Amino acid sequence: MSAGNIVLGIDPGFVALGWTLMALYPDGENVLAAGVIRTESTHKKRGIRKCDDQTERSRSIARELRKLVFEPFSKDSALPLVICVESMSLTPKANRAAWHGMGRVWGVVAALADFAALPLVQCFPQEAKKAVLGRSNGGKDEIEAALRDRWGPSLGAKVEHITPSFRNHAFDAMAAVLGCAEADAVQMVRRQGGRL
Repeated sequence: MSAGNIVLGIDPGFVALGWTLMALYPDGENVLAAGVIRTESTHKKRGIRKCDDQTERSRSIARELRKLVFEPFSKDSALPLVICVESMSLTPKANRAAWHGMGRVWGVVAALADFAALPLVQCFPQEAKKAVLGRSNGGKDEIEAALRDRWGPSLGAKVEHITPSFRNHAFDAMAAVLGCAEADAVQMVRRQGGRL
């Protein structure tokens, strides 16, 4: 792997945030690692205010994302140069808690990108689907199947540790990287990548 060819992909969510570290090359990509950061509302059982619980959850997400940006995942890997994120896609009918949680997550992601001086590139969910499926619609199972086909058996070990019901978030983070592929910052990283 060449130094300086890694991007961090994020599928933002307050309950489950999917992430991937991906090496980009002029002729392809390689998923290096993937996971899901999970948080859970526990204010009632702990007897604390909901706002304090949400702040703790936001800080937990920030700590985990900070590790991905500032700590190489292995001794011979570089740090990410770009953050690729699926844009916010809540419908106007989404409940207030969903909007509030997504706002908190986006605040964490934007602040982290600013603190790390990393470009933050977004793609719409439809762009991510088009990059993976060749069309702007499709379900979570189709995205997972297409990405497993794209990277073959080597992808299995990088996602099998994730609870199956949350795995789609990691796959959406991978799709976000592919959906952001035309952005200048991502193209620059791809050109630096050497050969796969």
